[in-house]
Amino acid sequence: MAAYRSVVTAEIREIPAELYAAWQAAGNPKASAWEPWEVTPPPPPPPSPDWAQFKATALGSASLNSVMADAYQAAPVAAGALAAALLRAEQGEHQDFATTWAAIGQAVTVPPEAVAGFVGVAQACNLPADFVAALQPSAE
Repeated sequence: MAAYRSVVTAEIREIPAELYAAWQAAGNPKASAWEPWEVTPPPPPPPSPDWAQFKATALGSASLNSVMADAYQAAPVAAGALAAALLRAEQGEHQDFATTWAAIGQAVTVPPEAVAGFVGVAQACNLPADFVAALQPSAE
């Protein structure tokens, strides 16, 4: 019996011969119509990151505005660079954001409840894990 394979977006595994034989013996009407292959649909793709929602939430965040007001006094270069770093993060370049946010965190106190809120919003918006990790202070 010739086996044909084509490019599909599913996982295809050969069913063990004894399982296929049992399936045929049980009188399954589809047994003669199908090759001994099991087709499993692929998992759904992960949800797309919603950067627009994250940025809109950040702009309206009283805690972020408070942190940034302090940051503009203590670390004006880092504070001024945050918006550009966020745009680069949206394009997949998370290191600039991580470095800028860490500099702000070293210059001013970012309340733990504010960090938890930023992390929660980032996770709800399906942002990349390395970006979410950059929001949290390092354990150094």
